[in-house]
Amino acid sequence: MKFVALYLALAVAALGALGLAAQEKPNFSGTWIGIGPQPEIRELTIKQDSSTLSLEGEPGFATRTFKLDGTATEMSAPDGKPLLTKAAWEGNTLVVTIYFPELKQDIRRLTWGIDADGQLVMETAFLGGKPQTPVKQVFKREPESGTEFYLRYRKTALAAKSVDEILAFWSSELLHEFKMEPEDARAGTLDMVKRMERSLGDVRVVRETATATGATLSLESIGPDKIAKSGTIELVKQNGAWKLVEAERWKPKG
Repeated sequence: MKFVALYLALAVAALGALGLAAQEKPNFSGTWIGIGPQPEIRELTIKQDSSTLSLEGEPGFATRTFKLDGTATEMSAPDGKPLLTKAAWEGNTLVVTIYFPELKQDIRRLTWGIDADGQLVMETAFLGGKPQTPVKQVFKREPESGTEFYLRYRKTALAAKSVDEILAFWSSELLHEFKMEPEDARAGTLDMVKRMERSLGDVRVVRETATATGATLSLESIGPDKIAKSGTIELVKQNGAWKLVEAERWKPKG
């Protein structure tokens, strides 16, 4: 049963495995701690959905938000001069270019990627002017439990204003299934997910059990009929980040 149909019917069926997409793009969301080799930024907090990425850092790194489709985002240099930034995917790597609009010349080229150890690797090349050595920074993701991830998902889903905010939590299998849905079904996904999550009150995670690919969370809640329910949800780790495998499965507690 497809994910959208599952929410539409408030059903509890599981989705079949579809295999990973060959060019799955990483999601950088989370808190990252600089570990070298040139840790100019000690800590980064990143929020990413399918169309935008925002980040802030310490020390003194102001919040910035980029579109991920290659369109320009305005920002300012330290001296106040206007800059334009473009971010776009090249395979599994996010490439960010920065340039002065009056010169129409790139001055920085940053690449973001996740290495085999699940670390965020940021490399900055300086373009034009006096040659400079490229800067490489490596960040380790601050651990997040499956429980923390799921509760963050519910908080996001309840307040989401676009479906992209929800899609950022889905596994590659769910995203593939979503893209296979007819356009009219996809259009109603945000409302359906919000309706499903709002129908449940006092949702709690009572146990987190590790699995070979992620974790199973045991849940309790109060349903719309005021009857206590128990449930489970499956999580998977992909590119070092938690993702939802399917919707929650609920049944009367007892």
